[in-house]
Amino acid sequence: MSVSPLVEQPAKRKSIYYGWVIVIVGFLAHIASAFSISSTLSVFLKPLSADLGISRGTFSLIRSGEILIGAAAAPVVGTLMDRYGGRWLMAAGGLISGAGFIWLGQARDFTQFMLVRWLLISPGDSLMGSMVVNVSISRWFVRMRGRALAIAGMGHGLAKVCMPVMAAALMLYVGWRGSWVVFGFSPCCWWSRRRCYLCAVPQKKWDCYPTADRWK
Repeated sequence: MSVSPLVEQPAKRKSIYYGWVIVIVGFLAHIASAFSISSTLSVFLKPLSADLGISRGTFSLIRSGEILIGAAAAPVVGTLMDRYGGRWLMAAGGLISGAGFIWLGQARDFTQFMLVRWLLISPGDSLMGSMVVNVSISRWFVRMRGRALAIAGMGHGLAKVCMPVMAAALMLYVGWRGSWVVFGFSPCCWWSRRRCYLCAVPQKKWDCYPTADRWK
C-alpha cells in the first residue's frame, strides 16, 4: 500500500525571521547610546559644575564638540560599515563607550572630563549609533523595512525619557561618579555577549522581501 507524499512529509514549521532579532539588537543599541545624549548629560550638570568648578556655559562646550566629532566621524563609520558590517562596529563602540564612561567617574578636572567625552565616548557612540543600526536593519528588510526601522527607533525615544530618571536615581545612591561607572559597565557587558547576534548576511527566501525568487 503506497503512502501519499503529503502524509510522508511533515508540515514545516515557520521559524521566526532572524531579521527581527537584528531589530531587537538595534532597539537595545539605541538605548545604550542614550547614555551620552544631552538629556542624560543635563542631569549631571549641577553636581559636575560644583565638583569640577566650571560654569554652565563652559559645560555646554561638551555637547558642541560631540556634535562636531559625530559629524566628522560619519564618513569614516559609513566606510567601515560597508567593509566590515555592523557586528564588530557595535561591539567596538560598546566597549569604547563603556571604557569612557568608567573613566568619566575618575575625572579630576573639567579638561579630563571633556577629553574623555570627545576621544572615547563620542567615537564609541558613533560606532553603535543610529547609522550603523539603520544600515544593519535595512540589509534584512525590504517590504517591511519602514516598520522594522520604526520599532528599533523606539528605543531612542524610550531611552530619552527613562535614562535621565535612571541617572537621577543612581546619583542618590552612588553619586555622579558612581553613576558613570554603572553606565560604563552596562554597554561593555551587554555588547560582549550580544555581538554574535548581529549577522552581516541576511537569511534567504522570506516573505519580508518582495519575492523569494530574488535569493535563488
